[in-house]
Amino acid sequence: MPTEPPSAHPFLRVLDLRCTLSALGPVQLPDFMGTTLRGGLGQAFRRLACTTRSPSCDGCAFRRTCAYAQVWEPLPPPDAPKRFASPPRPYVVEVPAPATPTQLAYGDPLSFNLKLFGSASQHWPFFVLAVRDAAFEGLGRQRGRLRLETVHPSQQPLHLLFTPTTGLNGGPDPLRIDTAPPAKAPSPCLRLDFCTPLHLKDNSRHQPRFDPVTFTARLADRLDLLTALYEDDAPRLPFVALREAAAKVQVIKAHTAPVKFKRFSSRAGAVPMAGISGAVDLAGVAPELFALWRCAAYIHVGKQAVFGFGQVRLSELPRNAANRSAATPPG
Repeated sequence: MPTEPPSAHPFLRVLDLRCTLSALGPVQLPDFMGTTLRGGLGQAFRRLACTTRSPSCDGCAFRRTCAYAQVWEPLPPPDAPKRFASPPRPYVVEVPAPATPTQLAYGDPLSFNLKLFGSASQHWPFFVLAVRDAAFEGLGRQRGRLRLETVHPSQQPLHLLFTPTTGLNGGPDPLRIDTAPPAKAPSPCLRLDFCTPLHLKDNSRHQPRFDPVTFTARLADRLDLLTALYEDDAPRLPFVALREAAAKVQVIKAHTAPVKFKRFSSRAGAVPMAGISGAVDLAGVAPELFALWRCAAYIHVGKQAVFGFGQVRLSELPRNAANRSAATPPG
């Protein structure tokens, strides 16, 4: 892979894999299947990558070099600040929205994306084989079995990285995202669509409404940690300037609704989950905010991002959208 030139802006490599499976019989998955997929994937990954077969990574001599530990149970860097105490995992299981039907019959397809970040992208073969093994062993409370049919980079459907007959093929090149403002100034009016529930916290309290400052702070912190942990020599984000820019953003319209449901964990049982869905229209978005916010489509933002929560799609609105909204009578 060619060496990337130095960047003045924080950057992150992203390998976006599209996985397509087919049901080998009846399969029942929860409304939001990201938690189920992630659980099965982690167990299968450990069986593939762990060489000691120890029941825990604690105290393992290979913890800093083992692929499983690096991805599933990463350690903070030595002498790292407190904010590194619980490192974000360098991947996201990106699943269909909760409204998608999850009752599968024999032969029905199921597709989802795996997004791998920074140095975790080199472990893509482990991820692919873990998907294969977890699906065949069975997913969901009834352990419905599936077969992994294809894996390809999401933007290259003809570049097959896996099929049942060929196994693993070739090596994909990650794309690179950064926070450099676009050459052409974007519209200051934007729409953020919450493709999956967005769960933001401020001072340990769940935010029931969208707040540009909280959204910016959580996204900037997540991106900064991912680049610091899983990239070499990535520049830091200008937190103060981004927060000041976010404070100037106006919410034109909010088309949001609360989302609540439960996920089931083998350790904790039923775990409540919450967020907001829908979209918001915004005005006064500076180019540097636009550049940061578009990263949310790749890395997600907020609590439970690793399960697929917090996928946000950004689109530009007309520059006079704020004036149009003010002129529209209520109702």
